[in-house]
Amino acid sequence: MSESQPGNSRPLIGCFPLYPPLELFHSMGMDPRVLWGLEETIDGTDLSDLHVQAFSCAVARRLMQFALGPLSSDMAAVFSYNACDTLRNLPEPLQKGMDSRGRSLEYFRMHLPAKDLCAAYASNYLKNEITGLISSLEKFMGRAFSITDFRASVEVYRRYRSLISEAQELVADGRMAFDQLGGMSLYEASTSIEGLTATLGQRIVAARKNPADHSGIPILISGISAARPFLTPLFQEAGLVVAANDVAGLRRANAYTPAEFDSAEEYYLDFYKNHFPCPTLAGLADKRAEAILGLARQSKARGFVFIGEKFCEYEYLEYPYIEKRLTDAGLKCLFIELSIDDEGAGPIHTRVEAFAELLKKQT
Repeated sequence: MSESQPGNSRPLIGCFPLYPPLELFHSMGMDPRVLWGLEETIDGTDLSDLHVQAFSCAVARRLMQFALGPLSSDMAAVFSYNACDTLRNLPEPLQKGMDSRGRSLEYFRMHLPAKDLCAAYASNYLKNEITGLISSLEKFMGRAFSITDFRASVEVYRRYRSLISEAQELVADGRMAFDQLGGMSLYEASTSIEGLTATLGQRIVAARKNPADHSGIPILISGISAARPFLTPLFQEAGLVVAANDVAGLRRANAYTPAEFDSAEEYYLDFYKNHFPCPTLAGLADKRAEAILGLARQSKARGFVFIGEKFCEYEYLEYPYIEKRLTDAGLKCLFIELSIDDEGAGPIHTRVEAFAELLKKQT
């Protein structure tokens, strides 16, 4: 993973899966990067295939390929927490694979309770996990945790998340292309949070100067990974505009930042308890359908596009129920499945055009 800011002395820590305690790492003097998707970074999985089965999702296979290849040479540490069965079991083969190549990294882990965090035993467990993680980071970095530094890091990420929200509004208003927003996700990021924030801010300033265009048919897109670059032009050509998104690295990751807290433990209890629902956060899974329906109503979307990552059982298991709820609410739904081998539009182009025609007939 390349460092885009010369002179940055912060040690890189690669994190997975989707929602690690980024602010904590940042406040301890580290530069956290989330290893997710990596579509634009990884070409091929020859190293990964020695450790991860071919029927695993592209997220896991690319993550392993990244870790075992030369792109990870700048990393000083790896952090993981539990999510799906595949990613839950990935740290061991990842560590063994890196050890076999002479790579010595520090490994940090945390267990996120799969239960509702409103329960006292679950909330106390999570607080203890954060306390333990802080202790491990203090030893590794040779510095004490500072609540002042932590608050400053929280504001750094709060600013970034507010810009993500503003950019999505500009996309919905027809002033910015969705791929300009999608490319700013922390997932697959090759630059620091400060660099991402600066770039996104510049794009927003430029987009505000563009005239609004409300001619497109509003849709809501969803998926555990960001939409592939070849998809956005298909939506635009078909006259569709992304009025809102439920993409994991965009909306789900950036919808909420706790406002008040007295400790890192309290912050992350609030952060995970009130996180935008995602199937990888088991304690919030029951709230998914209502959250997506709320997004659809708020954005006045007329269609829902689900971009499925092949072999992602968590999202696939919940999709039929969400599709039914959305269909009952009057939305048309389009399911697009992508595998690790999909590199172009192919027959998807025809399906998007047909979906757009279906939506146009509703007007």
